[in-house]
Amino acid sequence: MSFCLIIATAQSAQGLGTLVNQAESALKDLYPAHVVLRQDWGWCSVVTSRQLDDRRSPWVLSDDSTLALVSAGSWFYGNTLASGQEQALLNIVHNKSFSKILDDIEGVFGIALLDKQARRIEIAVDPAGSYHVYRVQWGDVLLISDSALTLAAITGAKLDPESVHQFIATGIVYGTRSLWQNFTKLTPADYLKIEAFNLQIDRQTYWHFSHIQPEKYNAKEGAARIVDALTATAKNINSHFPNALCDLTGGYDSRATITGFLLADVKVSTTVSGSEDSPDARVAKIIADQFGLPHRRVERNATRTYQDLLNALLLTDGEYDVFEYAGIAATHQGHVTAGHDISINGSFGELARGYWWELLFPKIGAKTPLDSVMLARKRFAANAYKRSIFSDEVAAMDLVALLAQQVELQNHALLSFPNTTQMDHAYFSMRMQRWQGRIASSTNRIWPAVSPFAFRPILQPVLETKANARLRSLVVRTMFANHLPALGQLPLEHGYPAMPATIRNISQFTPVISHYGHRITDRLTRRWHSKAPTTSANSGKTIAEDAQLLPLLAVPHLCASGLFNPETLQQFMLAPENQGSSEQWRRLFTLEMAIAKVLQLTNAICD
Repeated sequence: MSFCLIIATAQSAQGLGTLVNQAESALKDLYPAHVVLRQDWGWCSVVTSRQLDDRRSPWVLSDDSTLALVSAGSWFYGNTLASGQEQALLNIVHNKSFSKILDDIEGVFGIALLDKQARRIEIAVDPAGSYHVYRVQWGDVLLISDSALTLAAITGAKLDPESVHQFIATGIVYGTRSLWQNFTKLTPADYLKIEAFNLQIDRQTYWHFSHIQPEKYNAKEGAARIVDALTATAKNINSHFPNALCDLTGGYDSRATITGFLLADVKVSTTVSGSEDSPDARVAKIIADQFGLPHRRVERNATRTYQDLLNALLLTDGEYDVFEYAGIAATHQGHVTAGHDISINGSFGELARGYWWELLFPKIGAKTPLDSVMLARKRFAANAYKRSIFSDEVAAMDLVALLAQQVELQNHALLSFPNTTQMDHAYFSMRMQRWQGRIASSTNRIWPAVSPFAFRPILQPVLETKANARLRSLVVRTMFANHLPALGQLPLEHGYPAMPATIRNISQFTPVISHYGHRITDRLTRRWHSKAPTTSANSGKTIAEDAQLLPLLAVPHLCASGLFNPETLQQFMLAPENQGSSEQWRRLFTLEMAIAKVLQLTNAICD
């Protein structure tokens, strides 16, 4: 599912048809198995695509044809409506106004309202900004789409040097950037009102971390409020999607997520990825068996064909490692085939556990500004990479300094808040919005997928729970102890229970010693080998055996972009020890595929 809005000025309205034709051609090429529709209103045109069997409708009209709703992703409006009921949502907007519904809508979404008489467009993305939507000014026309590849093909965009550096070094494009120059990505809880013909944009944020009250709840109070919200959310999801599938691993977050479904006593199935003897698979099976949950384990096939990688590219806009996402996509396609109707995951649950707070020690919770340079160096730009592949100008960029500026920009309204809130927000608005959001956006093109811990009724009590109650996952363990002890008593992946340690159960926590011993050893090992780029399973065999992939190995488009040192880059890409095993190699390969696809689309729509 995808959309492209094309908004004209008074001067450009007459020539809008050519751009609309190009957008329609691009979407048909990107999604040949989809239904592609267009609607022209003179001052604005909309092109949408959706799968034949997708019950979500990207485009609906009011009875009098004066209003239109464009919807993408997965949304829940209060307890009454959800994705697949776009017409009913438009009827509510017709009577209530678009801005008023934003207080009660959750999920992973981009939704726009088009008012034909007022010649106005209002558009918003979810509170976490997980659904990626881009806008670009192209002469006298404003283009807005959830497909950066479509916009790049229409405008003939060039790669953005800083974004390319970020992506190749970290796997993420931070802030409002895209891989392409002059594209602006909408940020968490963005709400834009756009007046056509003069393209005046009024930008607001309908929700922000500054709305919360830090240090409000102790562990018992926070646990009770989080459990209540999880239970209500599970009931709501079940009422609209009765065949939900929830990720289940050996950790805290997925276990906390299924707590809501178990306490609500509604149907849910579970799934885990990995080998049968992996810690995640072993624990997931124990939990599923204990509670009688339908459960399926999936092992991802490491082989990647050209078509696998191309499909991943189109789903991710080239902003995620196509080798990795090809496996994720195949897993989700399998879930759809098995008859499930929505994917539920535990992302954002780590905010309940003081994630990254160890960097604040010994001043955890102090009302002091977050050290943005330290955070950028230790988390956002922590991994080594081969800088010599870049041109001198790109290589000279100080990635730590640039990302530290992003942290400061994101947190400028929170300087009077505890440093724990500032850390949570940096993680939420940078790491999760761009990394997890890219996965969420891509998966929502396959089928509905949401993270309940990103829903504000759950997220807010998490963020308002006191710091000392979130350290060492105390509030989550208190949830299990007070509300579902049968689940809390089952072991985590490291062997000890998901409960607070007491005199009665202290003997069950002996695996903690081994677990933290391994963590310290791993951390020292990573520090010792910090100069080596990260590697993973080799995919070189896949490349060598697929004739369609071989021409990409020489990365001709990257070499011609002016952003790289062609000789060093080709040496790196052609070295057998790098092929498929180096994360940096796979990102470069992904970027080459993206440029090749954009050029193909551009040539096709211009013919």
